[in-house]
Amino acid sequence: MKLDEKFPKEVMRYVSGEYTLADEKFVHDWLAEDPVRKEMLEELQTLWELSGGVLDLGDEQSAWKRVRQRVKEENKAADKKRLPFHEKGNSTSRGTLNMILRVAAVLLVVAGAVGFYLYTIEATAPPVQPVEEVGYNTITSKAGERVLVNVSDGTKVVLNESSQIRYRDDYGHSSRDIYLQGEAYFEVNHDHPTPFLVHARGAVIEDIGTKFNVNTRREDQGTEVVVSEGKVRVSPEKPAAENDSTVDKSLTSVVVSEGQKASVKNNPDDLTVEKADLHRSLAWLQDRLIFDDEPLSQVISQLENHYGITVEVADSSLFNKYVTGSFQDESVENVAKVLAISMQAGYSLEDSTLQFFIKRQQFNHQNN
Repeated sequence: MKLDEKFPKEVMRYVSGEYTLADEKFVHDWLAEDPVRKEMLEELQTLWELSGGVLDLGDEQSAWKRVRQRVKEENKAADKKRLPFHEKGNSTSRGTLNMILRVAAVLLVVAGAVGFYLYTIEATAPPVQPVEEVGYNTITSKAGERVLVNVSDGTKVVLNESSQIRYRDDYGHSSRDIYLQGEAYFEVNHDHPTPFLVHARGAVIEDIGTKFNVNTRREDQGTEVVVSEGKVRVSPEKPAAENDSTVDKSLTSVVVSEGQKASVKNNPDDLTVEKADLHRSLAWLQDRLIFDDEPLSQVISQLENHYGITVEVADSSLFNKYVTGSFQDESVENVAKVLAISMQAGYSLEDSTLQFFIKRQQFNHQNN
């Protein structure tokens, strides 16, 4: 009988070593159907090994005859090289060679079984679910725009210009933490089992049922929290992972009530509470700019955020100037004119760049 008639093509490919996972599974099932096939497969693998990996698919007896002839030739070659203490019992040496070859064939079967066992585990075991990294929703406002954000728990956030908030995709499940850069006004839905926390440059603000404003822009004042309704608890931010929604009670914290302002600076002990000017602090919600004897450096950042422009100062002495003014829905040209007059300075506005300079520079510029 021809080998390709005695063995399925999947078995032949398996023995040759050029097989697929589907072939390997077929061989496993083929062996399971009849225990006798295991010995048949061992013989076929032995035949493959002894033939040097070139298996004649013709008559099986002829194939074995050619293999025996090859073994005989190899035995003769081995006899010539055999050491003296192996000279007795040449048949034993040939038998040893045959045994080694058959053991090699058996090992091939075992290796195939192990390979299929691993394949079976891989195919049947439930897939390992990767640990999903929690993503973040990020909302950013551009210069000159304010953005209203309706969070999934019913909380409303109004972002001032050039500001950003981030919160986890699973917000509201195990935590309600929002991370702020810039300035934002919060109307919190406090009818929720999970605490609401705002993390803002060195401070943690915990809602107790309120409306409040958080501003991180004033470097000299630290993070400012102004409460317009209800109460909040303000604490210095402890070093922690962003998924830690707890507040370190060991650090100093204060409860800030309606009409009050809390300031948190770099020093955790430098946590102050005072009466707030709500009209001024919340003016941006009505698109107003209010400056009350403020240094030019603070005014510049507000102008840049509000109008989306670049402000330059030609003479550093102008930074010693303090300005006062209130503007609503005014053009940048009108605001610049009023501020320049209050500082006894000149200004120029070209494209998106506003420059302030002392008046003598303007005179020299004109003469040049």
